[in-house]
Amino acid sequence: MVNNIESKRKDIGSILKIGVIFSCTTGIVLHLTADTSGFMNRIFLAFTIQSNMWIAGICLLFLIIDIVRKNESKPVWLHVLRFMFTVSILLTYIVFAVLLSPLMELSYLSSLSNILLHTVTAVLAVADFIVDDFKYTIKPRMLAFSGLIMPLLYSVFFFIYYEVMNQMPVPYFFMDFKKYGWFTIGNDGIGVIYWMSILCIVLMLIGYIILLLKKKNADNLKKTVVITIIAMLSVSVVFSLLSIVF
Repeated sequence: MVNNIESKRKDIGSILKIGVIFSCTTGIVLHLTADTSGFMNRIFLAFTIQSNMWIAGICLLFLIIDIVRKNESKPVWLHVLRFMFTVSILLTYIVFAVLLSPLMELSYLSSLSNILLHTVTAVLAVADFIVDDFKYTIKPRMLAFSGLIMPLLYSVFFFIYYEVMNQMPVPYFFMDFKKYGWFTIGNDGIGVIYWMSILCIVLMLIGYIILLLKKKNADNLKKTVVITIIAMLSVSVVFSLLSIVF
């Protein structure tokens, strides 16, 4: 019975990983072929694309290891890396859904490339993370802090690129330190440091939440995964509809 459950988990996990890879690849291809001007020439500088590739890459690596080594356990550092990439793709999902989608045109929001890169990849990635039966022995606080690493590294790249090129690699208004300053609070908005602080808090919360969901899956895996997927899709739809209102 236990072996059947473990086998079922692995099968579902493999399907979800393939889904993540397919969503990432298809989304990028559609994004590239949709337009070749302006921002589209720099999409690989976007955190969206990079976080999609990170999570797709780790999913591919996990699949290869499962095929080559079959029942051998993976090293802990690989699971930590997957946690970091899962947090990153969830940040992409949350930032786009909450901060950016209300400002976007409905035509873009309803495009398949956008849906795949900003929602589907994240939904499948978190479902795969929950389904996996690996149990972390690292303290939750330390693990949650590791989720900050990739976004902070990207931020350093972003700020250096902006300073040197005098052009943001991608139009993330909350990282525009030349327009809003670092510590400024005014009618035009708040400084980048405040946005970064908010995002760091969000990252920590994401880490704790997915670890909690992973812990809860032992009691009712199907219910946890279904509720998580419904909640994420609902948030995307609600904030996308705001673009029509505003």
